[in-house]
Amino acid sequence: MSTENIKRCYYFRTENYEEPTEAVQDGFNWIKETGGTIITNVQDTFYGSFNLSGQSGYQKFEQVCLRSNIWLKTIRGQSFSPKGKRTLLLFLDRKGLVQFEQNINEGHFDSSLEQILLLVWNEGEVQDWVWRYNAELLGKAPDGWKERIDSFKTVQPVPKDIDGILAYLAEKAKGYNCSLQNQEINRLKADLMQNWSKWEDLSERQIKGKCFELKMSLRDVDTIVDLFQKRKQGHKLIPNKGSHGFNHVLS
Repeated sequence: MSTENIKRCYYFRTENYEEPTEAVQDGFNWIKETGGTIITNVQDTFYGSFNLSGQSGYQKFEQVCLRSNIWLKTIRGQSFSPKGKRTLLLFLDRKGLVQFEQNINEGHFDSSLEQILLLVWNEGEVQDWVWRYNAELLGKAPDGWKERIDSFKTVQPVPKDIDGILAYLAEKAKGYNCSLQNQEINRLKADLMQNWSKWEDLSERQIKGKCFELKMSLRDVDTIVDLFQKRKQGHKLIPNKGSHGFNHVLS
């Protein structure tokens, strides 16, 4: 089971509201309809988002939520199972999103989970989420929003050999809960060092676009893009001994 089994992904933009607390309330109303889990990076986010007065305020709010079958969780450094049909990701940063996705792909989830809503501050924070999961905007979209998202997702296809390499990496990752193993990462380092000519004309967005098309995890996409950018900036990538001289030669 992985994030691919989740039926719907949505997002709210707080920029669409006069006050961020209004967006939080709409998100809370959404999850209250069925029950589920609200996830943040750290507990302090609950304090600010719901105007809670310290730990005692949090505990009272938690009891109110439990009566509606809503569970409150912080994600940083933890593995846990989101409960219920819906999960609200409350202002998760990129690391939090990667951790959440990893938890789901590793089987830490309630099998009834069907829908995820991401509440974000601004456009930049949501682009990869929309691209990766084809997430839908809840509420009224600002003028030109759909066109901006469609434009962001429109990229030139990667060359055939790069297409094959990324497809190979995606297939390998599937066997390990959508997570690239060190051997494949080191082999990619070796290929980037030895065969840079076939990579150098690509853009980060082209690589992301193909990886998202292949349903790769955010963590693996970040790993691949990070190695590509380091090589592009002139850094030396050092693979392990067993991967020195490796070439991705795919028919």
